[in-house]
Amino acid sequence: MVQIAMLVLAPTLGFFVGNRRVVNGVLVGVWAALMAFPQTHAVLLDDQLDKRSYGNTAGYFVVNYITLAAAVGLAAWIAARRARSAAASKQIAAS
Repeated sequence: MVQIAMLVLAPTLGFFVGNRRVVNGVLVGVWAALMAFPQTHAVLLDDQLDKRSYGNTAGYFVVNYITLAAAVGLAAWIAARRARSAAASKQIAAS
């Protein structure tokens, strides 16, 4: 669920929202809301039921932190590309 939300939100917010702090705040907020209860609760409950799955639980958190970092990086990259494109368009229009 978190990976899908980050995959959809990061490019969309990076393109449409110009303020990097707002984009990062929304991404981290959505990530935290989805991680806080729905998924983490299920993973930790499963870990309590099956003591052999500790490695899977640690891997789950690592993958989700990597997903967050990739989403923030992707949003920043798209926003920078859009800003350069807009600046080039204005320069061409001015000449």
